[in-house]
Amino acid sequence: SGAGRDIDATKASMDGLLKEYIGSQDVEEASRCLSSLKVPFFHHECVKQAIIMMLEEPANQPKLTSLLTKFSQSGLISDHQMSTGFHRVKQRLPDLELDIPQAGDRFTDLALSLNLSELDEEQTFKFKVVEDLQEFLSSGDMMNFKCSVEELGQPEMHHLLVKRAIMLAFDRGQREREMISQLFSFLYPEVLGTKQFVEGFENILDCIEDILLDHPQAVEMLSLFIARAVIDDILPPSFVQKVRAKRQEDQENRNCQTIVDRILVFVEGHINSRHAAERLHRCWGSGAGRDIDATKASMDGLLKEYIGSQDVEEASRCLSSLKVPFFHHECVKQAIIMMLEEPANQPKLTSLLTKFSQSGLISDHQMSTGFHRVKQRLPDLELDIPQAGDRFTDLALSLNLSELDEEQTFKFKVVEDLQEFLSSGDMMNFKCSVEELGQPEMHHLLVKRAIMLAFDRGQREREMISQLFSFLYPEVLGTKQFVEGFENILDCIEDILLDHPQAVEMLSLFIARAVIDDILPPSFVQKVRAKRQEDQENRNCQTIVDRILVFVEGHINSRHAAERLHRCWGSGAGRDI
Repeated sequence: SGAGRDIDATKASMDGLLKEYIGSQDVEEASRCLSSLKVPFFHHECVKQAIIMMLEEPANQPKLTSLLTKFSQSGLISDHQMSTGFHRVKQRLPDLELDIPQAGDRFTDLALSLNLSELDEEQTFKFKVVEDLQEFLSSGDMMNFKCSVEELGQPEMHHLLVKRAIMLAFDRGQREREMISQLFSFLYPEVLGTKQFVEGFENILDCIEDILLDHPQAVEMLSLFIARAVIDDILPPSFVQKVRAKRQEDQENRNCQTIVDRILVFVEGHINSRHAAERLHRCWGSGAGRDIDATKASMDGLLKEYIGSQDVEEASRCLSSLKVPFFHHECVKQAIIMMLEEPANQPKLTSLLTKFSQSGLISDHQMSTGFHRVKQRLPDLELDIPQAGDRFTDLALSLNLSELDEEQTFKFKVVEDLQEFLSSGDMMNFKCSVEELGQPEMHHLLVKRAIMLAFDRGQREREMISQLFSFLYPEVLGTKQFVEGFENILDCIEDILLDHPQAVEMLSLFIARAVIDDILPPSFVQKVRAKRQEDQENRNCQTIVDRILVFVEGHINSRHAAERLHRCWGSGAGRDI
């Protein structure tokens, strides 16, 4: 209930409690009001509003500084939320300085008085590390990740890298978990030492209760990460015993202690099993452990062999046999770099990539991603190949990739903005970002990306996406873009189901909710069904789509449909941020 409430309601409540506190200075009442909102994940908004009030009116600084300090000391607002609020204001400083010329200086003073400068460094480090980890999981480039970490410096925060990497792996598949395990081995001991790994794993064990709320399989996954790290000589063999001894001294949280005990027992079981090393090096499933460097070397080999033989069939067979369609952008990237290094190879490799694309062996998305990776590396490449920029532009035209690159850039920016929205809940900021991006002809991709991102998240985020759609319609996104976006998802539902087994039910709810919210026309189901009946090419996909459409009709035609669908993501999921 309350799913349809205005998204600004909670922000207004926080604004109200802060203004009331300035008048009354009643800490207990302010604490009660903030607690009653029951949005601890959104407390950074309260911090942000308080800081902006202090920047606008310095006379409020002593009172609000005292309140935030008490909120922090009591644990009502966590260090993470305090730091995030501070970081959000820091990002907005250029805009704030237009109205408050002294905002920069006042902000620096505030950071010192609240001891937030250190927290902000930590938050900035986390944001950058997560960004680099996501890039690594996409590209598989360990050396690039290592260089990024070394540029960041701050070795005293490297344990946070370990924790962030594993938390990110919990949200991904077996392949990415294997990549994280390999990355740990690659970084040890030159970049990350035993101390950082021990501290990182201990940090995760300390908050395992909270982690289990979002990741029910975390006990088994974490035990495998720890056992693998022991086998790879990253963690000392005594790690389990030392953690157990430390935990026995601290009897404060018995429930957490019990969960940690289970994890440690599982770790011992994995390490002491027969053929432990072999089993743990395959712990993320058969094939998950294929070495990334080996795959890159195979792609390099097939391209060089093709330059000599020009045998398209053999090159296609070699690429297919690697069974890494998600990594085909690496082949594109290598081919483009070869052409930049040696223009004589351009006609042959251009022809090969064109045939790979026409046959569907390399998708437009992978082609575009490979092109984008080279574009990002151009400044470095130009140090060795001064003509790289001009050659790259010519290549883009000959491969018709410039249009694809625009699309890829749009997708990257939209996903970045969506992740920011799911963290901040700021619809107006998201709307402004989309309007600045322009390119309304690509707005259907926004719809698709938003739903794909929601599939990977929880009920709260799915409700946020449904509310965002209503907010953007019709001023930013029209019916045409929503129809095309949902049809795009239906077109690739078979592939989506491999990663999201619950996609049929979730997508049917998103569509039904969009119809109820007047975003999609009531005739959407009938039109999709009619279009699908004309195209009988893929019967399996057709059957899956039919099931989704039947579910949509069931949701829409049920009793109290509007009320049910505005609560479709679970009781409380729709609480207005």
